[in-house]
Amino acid sequence: MRSKLPKAVKIFLTVVCAGALVSAICNLAPELVFIKSFLGYAKGLDHKAIVLAEPVVKIASTLVCGVILMVLVVALALGKSWARKSCIVMAIVRLGGTAFAVVSLSAVFCLAQFLPNLDCWSVVSQSLNKLRWWNGIEVAVDALLAVFALSVFFRHAVVAWYREDATLENKWKNRIQCLTFWVLMIAVGLVCGMVQGVAGKLANPRKLADKFPRLRVAELKARADLGDAPSMWRLGNWERNGWLGEKHPDKALAWYRKAADRGNRFALNDLGDCYEKGIGTETNLEEAVACWMKAAEKKHGWAACKVAIRYQKDKKPKEAFEWFQKSADIGSDYGCCKLGECYEKGWGTETNAVLAAEWFLKGAERRHSWGMEKTGDFYRDGYGVAKDLDKAREWYKKAVSRGNKNAKKKLDALPVDTQADKSGK
Repeated sequence: MRSKLPKAVKIFLTVVCAGALVSAICNLAPELVFIKSFLGYAKGLDHKAIVLAEPVVKIASTLVCGVILMVLVVALALGKSWARKSCIVMAIVRLGGTAFAVVSLSAVFCLAQFLPNLDCWSVVSQSLNKLRWWNGIEVAVDALLAVFALSVFFRHAVVAWYREDATLENKWKNRIQCLTFWVLMIAVGLVCGMVQGVAGKLANPRKLADKFPRLRVAELKARADLGDAPSMWRLGNWERNGWLGEKHPDKALAWYRKAADRGNRFALNDLGDCYEKGIGTETNLEEAVACWMKAAEKKHGWAACKVAIRYQKDKKPKEAFEWFQKSADIGSDYGCCKLGECYEKGWGTETNAVLAAEWFLKGAERRHSWGMEKTGDFYRDGYGVAKDLDKAREWYKKAVSRGNKNAKKKLDALPVDTQADKSGK
């Protein structure tokens, strides 16, 4: 005979159902809106199934997972013991997922203390940007569910409820049923994941852009309708470069502005280029610098370099040096080289051969051919480092492999025998 559900369990079931409903709506609604928008933009085009495969699979996966959860809830309401145990396991998994997210974010900050080139805020923001707003709601629901399970469900209801059928036969029967449910659920999850992976590969952006460029544009417009800033920025690139035939600088500027308003650093950088070169608008250097500064604040190294170069042209060496320093700290290879040049020539700072060699070397290690060439020069001349023609030859060869013609001339001019230079003779 079915046992009466404790009040705490009824509340728990209500929370589970509400959370599942919110999660399903938040996952299904954007995909449905995307499909509707995409079909409108891709009207008359063939091969639409390539783009639609991934969102359709996501919708199917959400519905399948919802059905599984509803089966569990119904079984729980009917007093099935395996469902009780499964519900406990699910709450633990939810709690574990929340704890894992907290630990992962904490680990990023800890790593940032030991890796100076890692900007923890940038990593965290990029990770969070990948989560759309509906995923954030789902995470919040999961967290509330886990807290509720700890404070109410595990506290008193489960202990007595779990022991109702404590005979050995029932224990093993329920364990097998619980195990079967979880094996089936994991199997369904794996199948959904594999199908979604295949659908994602079919709609690979690069392949789609090469084979079906108009489909790619239709997809980007549909994503842009959902407020996706990277899609807006890419649409600006398509219009600016005329990858569908004609160039539309005014449309490119409009897309860059929309993406920039949403804080996309690449769009801010390109919007600054538009103001600098008069693409789709009148030339406005002040607006260009303002856009580059905003992009630099979001860790765009090349944008910081552009600000520094503009200060150089305005004959403000100290300000230029500061911005080259910011660019190098972000990790820009060109910024490292320009900062090395500042130390080499005394632009905005005192001349320092050692620091010049260090920053050019950092640029070289980031695979910048100019940095490789200058590092070779320093080893050849013994400027800021000990003279070593073998290392000079090594860096010149690396620069040549990157297409540096000046490095090829310098490499050919080096003497063949360098043993005498190493011994100091």
